[in-house]
Amino acid sequence: MTREEFYRYIDRPALLTAATLPELARIVEAFPCFHAARMLYLKNLALTGDLRLKGELERLAVGVPDRARLFLLLQDEARLKDTADAAPARRPTTDEAHGAFDSSASTDYLRWLTVDTDTEPPAEPVAEPKMRHQDLIDSFIAHGSERLDKRRLQRAVSDPTAPAPAPKPTEQAADSSFFTETLAHVYIRQKRYAKALEIIRSLSEKHPEKNIYFEDQIRFLEKLVEHSKQS
Repeated sequence: MTREEFYRYIDRPALLTAATLPELARIVEAFPCFHAARMLYLKNLALTGDLRLKGELERLAVGVPDRARLFLLLQDEARLKDTADAAPARRPTTDEAHGAFDSSASTDYLRWLTVDTDTEPPAEPVAEPKMRHQDLIDSFIAHGSERLDKRRLQRAVSDPTAPAPAPKPTEQAADSSFFTETLAHVYIRQKRYAKALEIIRSLSEKHPEKNIYFEDQIRFLEKLVEHSKQS
């Protein structure tokens, strides 16, 4: 594979086929720190429905510095395939292909969304269909991520009115934000992205000093809302 061909596949991932898999696999093995090649290889596996996707995702995703981009790259493929039966086949535009690489959502926020907790209430039935590859993506994002304090999360989700040690005055505002953000977390796990987006926007207005942190979350949630509407 030449450099020009590689750049063309980055620009238009839909051109990837079963014939390009062996070449991308060789590049990944020869250059283990070549992050773009890892993402393109995983995209190729997803496009062709290769059974190795799960194992390769678990093996390679830990070396991708921006998992948000990988998440959106794979979900862009899922969205296009979900609508293939309802619309005539067409070649994706350059802007659409670039869209998979344009997200600047926070990787830390993605890990936070998939925190494993034993106290989380069951998800309510919602209209949004489950996105393709969602279980695999949840698995590798959660792998190796930092866990929230489970006792604190239990107190916030299952019984927010339970007595707790009196916080210091300087900690009260932070605790209030934590409880509100935990509620947003519950909405996200229930696929109620619009409600979660509303909460995060409210927190951003109340805490302008954390604008950069909340802006990343808002952009990511806006992407999820958009995907859920187009599914």
